[in-house]
Amino acid sequence: MSILIRPCIGTEEYLETCRLIESIYRNHGYVEYLRPDEHPGQLFIAIEDGQIVGSVGVALASHQVLPTEFYFGVRVENVPDDVGECHSRQAGFEICKLGSVGKSRLPILKGLISAVYEYALVNGCRIGLACMKPRLTRILNEHLNIPLTHLNGEVVVERVEDIYRGYFLGDPRPQAVSFVIRGIPAYMSRMRAEIKGDVQVAIDGAVSHEIMESEALR
Repeated sequence: MSILIRPCIGTEEYLETCRLIESIYRNHGYVEYLRPDEHPGQLFIAIEDGQIVGSVGVALASHQVLPTEFYFGVRVENVPDDVGECHSRQAGFEICKLGSVGKSRLPILKGLISAVYEYALVNGCRIGLACMKPRLTRILNEHLNIPLTHLNGEVVVERVEDIYRGYFLGDPRPQAVSFVIRGIPAYMSRMRAEIKGDVQVAIDGAVSHEIMESEALR
Protein backbone atom coordinates (compact mmCIF):
# COMPACT_ATOMS: atom_id res chain seq x y z
CA MET A 1 0.00 0.00 0.00
CA SER A 2 1.40 3.37 -1.03
CA ILE A 3 -0.84 6.41 -0.63
CA LEU A 4 0.09 10.03 -1.27
CA ILE A 5 -1.72 12.94 0.40
CA ARG A 6 -1.19 16.23 -1.43
CA PRO A 7 -3.02 19.42 -2.44
CA CYS A 8 -5.57 19.10 -5.21
CA ILE A 9 -4.20 20.57 -8.44
CA GLY A 10 -6.32 22.03 -11.21
CA THR A 11 -9.97 21.93 -12.21
CA GLU A 12 -9.97 18.33 -13.43
CA GLU A 13 -8.75 16.93 -10.12
CA TYR A 14 -11.13 19.17 -8.20
CA LEU A 15 -14.15 17.98 -10.19
CA GLU A 16 -13.05 14.35 -9.85
CA THR A 17 -12.79 14.84 -6.10
CA CYS A 18 -16.25 16.41 -5.98
CA ARG A 19 -17.64 13.37 -7.80
CA LEU A 20 -16.00 11.06 -5.25
CA ILE A 21 -17.44 12.91 -2.25
CA GLU A 22 -20.79 13.18 -4.02
CA SER A 23 -20.87 9.41 -4.52
CA ILE A 24 -20.04 8.80 -0.84
CA TYR A 25 -22.82 11.15 0.30
CA ARG A 26 -25.26 9.68 -2.21
CA ASN A 27 -24.52 6.11 -1.07
CA HIS A 28 -25.44 7.17 2.46
CA GLY A 29 -28.64 8.78 1.23
CA TYR A 30 -27.52 12.28 2.20
CA VAL A 31 -27.65 14.05 -1.17
CA GLU A 32 -28.41 13.49 -4.83
CA TYR A 33 -25.64 15.82 -5.95
CA LEU A 34 -23.19 18.44 -4.67
CA ARG A 35 -22.55 21.85 -6.13
CA PRO A 36 -18.99 21.94 -7.53
CA ASP A 37 -18.80 25.72 -7.02
CA GLU A 38 -18.64 25.28 -3.23
CA HIS A 39 -14.85 25.29 -2.95
CA PRO A 40 -13.51 24.98 0.63
CA GLY A 41 -10.43 27.10 -0.05
CA GLN A 42 -7.80 24.37 0.28
CA LEU A 43 -8.48 20.80 -0.77
CA PHE A 44 -6.20 17.86 -0.07
CA ILE A 45 -6.58 14.54 -1.87
CA ALA A 46 -5.40 10.98 -1.30
CA ILE A 47 -3.93 9.20 -4.32
CA GLU A 48 -3.59 5.40 -4.49
CA ASP A 49 -2.55 3.60 -7.68
CA GLY A 50 -3.17 6.79 -9.63
CA GLN A 51 -6.76 7.15 -8.37
CA ILE A 52 -8.27 9.70 -6.00
CA VAL A 53 -9.48 7.68 -3.00
CA GLY A 54 -10.08 10.38 -0.41
CA SER A 55 -10.20 14.09 0.29
CA VAL A 56 -10.53 16.74 2.93
CA GLY A 57 -11.16 20.45 2.56
CA VAL A 58 -10.03 23.26 4.82
CA ALA A 59 -11.91 26.55 4.96
CA LEU A 60 -10.31 29.48 6.79
CA ALA A 61 -12.59 31.75 8.83
CA SER A 62 -10.47 34.73 7.83
CA HIS A 63 -11.64 34.23 4.24
CA GLN A 64 -15.30 33.20 4.56
CA VAL A 65 -18.26 32.32 6.75
CA LEU A 66 -17.67 28.73 7.76
CA PRO A 67 -20.34 26.13 6.86
CA THR A 68 -20.95 25.19 10.51
CA GLU A 69 -21.36 28.86 11.37
CA PHE A 70 -23.99 29.24 8.67
CA TYR A 71 -25.99 26.08 9.28
CA PHE A 72 -25.82 26.08 13.09
CA GLY A 73 -25.82 29.81 13.79
CA VAL A 74 -22.55 29.79 15.73
CA ARG A 75 -19.49 32.04 15.46
CA VAL A 76 -16.03 30.50 15.59
CA GLU A 77 -14.69 33.47 17.57
CA ASN A 78 -17.21 32.64 20.33
CA VAL A 79 -16.25 28.96 20.58
CA PRO A 80 -13.91 28.35 23.56
CA ASP A 81 -10.95 26.02 23.34
CA ASP A 82 -10.00 23.35 25.87
CA VAL A 83 -8.97 25.94 28.48
CA GLY A 84 -11.96 28.22 27.93
CA GLU A 85 -10.15 30.74 25.74
CA CYS A 86 -11.77 32.19 22.61
CA HIS A 87 -9.77 33.25 19.56
CA SER A 88 -10.09 35.68 16.67
CA ARG A 89 -11.61 34.74 13.32
CA GLN A 90 -8.10 34.63 11.88
CA ALA A 91 -7.43 31.65 14.15
CA GLY A 92 -10.50 29.67 13.06
CA PHE A 93 -10.99 27.08 10.34
CA GLU A 94 -13.28 24.22 9.34
CA ILE A 95 -12.86 20.70 8.02
CA CYS A 96 -15.21 19.77 5.17
CA LYS A 97 -15.49 17.36 2.23
CA LEU A 98 -13.87 14.62 4.34
CA GLY A 99 -14.21 11.12 2.96
CA SER A 100 -12.34 8.05 1.77
CA VAL A 101 -13.07 4.81 -0.06
CA GLY A 102 -11.46 1.39 -0.44
CA LYS A 103 -9.73 -0.98 1.97
CA SER A 104 -7.29 1.63 3.28
CA ARG A 105 -9.86 4.10 4.59
CA LEU A 106 -8.48 4.43 8.11
CA PRO A 107 -4.84 5.12 7.08
CA ILE A 108 -6.17 7.53 4.46
CA LEU A 109 -8.19 9.41 7.08
CA LYS A 110 -5.14 9.62 9.33
CA GLY A 111 -3.10 11.06 6.48
CA LEU A 112 -5.81 13.54 5.54
CA ILE A 113 -6.26 14.76 9.12
CA SER A 114 -2.49 15.06 9.45
CA ALA A 115 -2.51 17.29 6.37
CA VAL A 116 -5.29 19.42 7.85
CA TYR A 117 -3.43 19.95 11.11
CA GLU A 118 -0.20 20.85 9.35
CA TYR A 119 -2.03 23.33 7.12
CA ALA A 120 -3.84 24.82 10.13
CA LEU A 121 -0.60 25.29 12.03
CA VAL A 122 1.11 26.95 9.08
CA ASN A 123 -1.81 29.38 8.83
CA GLY A 124 -1.82 30.25 12.54
CA CYS A 125 -5.10 28.51 13.37
CA ARG A 126 -6.07 27.60 16.93
CA ILE A 127 -9.69 26.39 16.82
CA GLY A 128 -11.46 24.21 14.28
CA LEU A 129 -15.10 23.49 13.53
CA ALA A 130 -16.77 20.63 11.73
CA CYS A 131 -20.26 19.39 10.96
CA MET A 132 -20.39 15.61 11.12
CA LYS A 133 -22.81 12.74 11.30
CA PRO A 134 -22.44 10.75 14.56
CA ARG A 135 -20.78 7.81 12.77
CA LEU A 136 -17.89 9.94 11.52
CA THR A 137 -17.58 11.60 14.92
CA ARG A 138 -17.18 8.16 16.51
CA ILE A 139 -14.52 7.16 13.97
CA LEU A 140 -12.47 10.28 14.68
CA ASN A 141 -12.89 9.83 18.43
CA GLU A 142 -12.26 6.10 18.70
CA HIS A 143 -9.84 5.33 15.87
CA LEU A 144 -7.94 8.60 15.44
CA ASN A 145 -8.21 9.69 19.09
CA ILE A 146 -9.21 13.21 18.12
CA PRO A 147 -10.94 14.93 21.07
CA LEU A 148 -14.07 16.60 19.73
CA THR A 149 -16.32 18.93 21.71
CA HIS A 150 -20.01 18.99 20.84
CA LEU A 151 -21.36 22.51 20.44
CA ASN A 152 -24.74 23.67 21.66
CA GLY A 153 -27.24 24.48 18.97
CA GLU A 154 -29.32 22.80 16.31
CA VAL A 155 -29.43 23.06 12.55
CA VAL A 156 -31.14 26.28 11.44
CA VAL A 157 -33.73 24.59 9.24
CA GLU A 158 -34.60 27.62 7.12
CA ARG A 159 -30.97 27.91 6.01
CA VAL A 160 -30.78 24.41 4.57
CA GLU A 161 -30.96 24.30 0.78
CA ASP A 162 -33.18 21.65 -0.78
CA ILE A 163 -30.25 19.58 -2.06
CA TYR A 164 -28.83 19.27 1.48
CA ARG A 165 -32.03 18.49 3.38
CA GLY A 166 -31.24 14.77 3.39
CA TYR A 167 -27.92 15.43 5.10
CA PHE A 168 -28.91 18.12 7.58
CA LEU A 169 -32.47 17.05 8.37
CA GLY A 170 -32.24 13.27 7.96
CA ASP A 171 -31.81 11.06 11.03
CA PRO A 172 -29.43 10.99 12.70
CA ARG A 173 -28.82 14.69 12.23
CA PRO A 174 -25.26 16.00 11.96
CA GLN A 175 -23.54 17.48 14.97
CA ALA A 176 -21.54 20.69 15.24
CA VAL A 177 -18.20 19.98 16.88
CA SER A 178 -15.00 21.85 17.67
CA PHE A 179 -11.42 20.75 18.20
CA VAL A 180 -8.30 22.59 19.25
CA ILE A 181 -4.79 22.80 17.81
CA ARG A 182 -3.02 23.01 21.18
CA GLY A 183 -0.64 20.06 21.55
CA ILE A 184 -1.17 19.00 17.95
CA PRO A 185 2.54 18.84 16.93
CA ALA A 186 3.10 15.91 19.30
CA TYR A 187 -0.14 14.30 18.14
CA MET A 188 0.90 14.70 14.50
CA SER A 189 4.25 13.05 15.17
CA ARG A 190 2.47 10.03 16.64
CA MET A 191 -0.01 9.85 13.77
CA ARG A 192 2.75 10.13 11.16
CA ALA A 193 4.58 7.26 12.89
CA GLU A 194 1.45 5.11 12.65
CA ILE A 195 1.12 5.60 8.89
CA LYS A 196 4.84 5.65 8.05
CA GLY A 197 5.56 3.48 5.04
CA ASP A 198 1.90 3.37 4.02
CA VAL A 199 0.92 7.02 3.60
CA GLN A 200 3.07 9.95 2.52
CA VAL A 201 1.84 13.46 3.34
CA ALA A 202 3.26 16.19 1.11
CA ILE A 203 2.00 19.70 1.88
CA ASP A 204 3.29 22.53 -0.30
CA GLY A 205 4.78 25.36 1.77
CA ALA A 206 4.67 23.40 5.03
CA VAL A 207 7.32 24.11 7.66
CA SER A 208 9.31 21.46 9.47
CA HIS A 209 7.98 19.69 12.54
CA GLU A 210 10.83 21.22 14.59
CA ILE A 211 9.62 24.72 13.67
CA MET A 212 5.99 23.82 14.35
CA GLU A 213 6.79 22.41 17.78
CA SER A 214 8.61 25.57 18.86
CA GLU A 215 6.46 28.22 17.21
CA ALA A 216 2.94 26.83 16.82
CA LEU A 217 1.64 27.97 20.22
CA ARG A 218 3.43 31.28 20.70
